[in-house]
Amino acid sequence: MDARQFRTSAIVLCTTFLSACASLKPDYIVPASQVASFVRVTSTMTMISGRVVVHGDNYCDAKQAKLAAILTNSPLAYITKKDATFRAASGVPITVSIPMAAIMGVTSTGAVNFTFTQPLATFTPESGKSYELEFSQYGATLHTTASEAVGASRINSQVIRVESLCEVTAADQGDSRFAFYLRKRL
Repeated sequence: MDARQFRTSAIVLCTTFLSACASLKPDYIVPASQVASFVRVTSTMTMISGRVVVHGDNYCDAKQAKLAAILTNSPLAYITKKDATFRAASGVPITVSIPMAAIMGVTSTGAVNFTFTQPLATFTPESGKSYELEFSQYGATLHTTASEAVGASRINSQVIRVESLCEVTAADQGDSRFAFYLRKRL
C-alpha cells in the first residue's frame, strides 16, 4: 500500500468511526413530569473517553449504567476541560462517573502506558439548583452554581469521594456506547 492509498484508507476509517460516535444518543432521560436540576460535568484530566455515565443501584454493573452526556464526539481527540450538561431528577440520589483511559507515557520500546480510572460521585440534586460536577483522575468536586450558564459563579463547593465496592480494571466492561472500568470487588 503506497502513502496515497494509506491516507485515503485512514480518512475513510476515521470518517466512519466518527460518524458512528456522533450518532450516540444519551439514554438517561428524566421524565418531563419530574422536577429536574441542571448538571454540568467537566473534567480537569486529559483523557481519551468522554462519556458521562449515570449508574443504577449497583454502580459496579455496566448493564445498569446509562449514558447521560458526551463531552466530545471525537474519540480520537484528547479532551481538555470540556463540559457536557444533562438534567437530573431533583430529590433523588444520583451516582455519576466518567470512565477514563489516559496515556501516561511511552516506554523506551515504544509501548504506550495507559491508566484506567472511573471516579464516582454521588449526590442528591435539589429542586431549582444548578450544579457543576468537576472530575479529576481520583474523584470529583461538586459546585453549586448561580445559574446554568457556562462559567457561572460557584456558590458552594465540596469534594465528593465514594467508598466503592467496585474495583477499577483495565478490562473494559462496557458496550459500544461507553467504556466501563468498574467491576465488583472479588
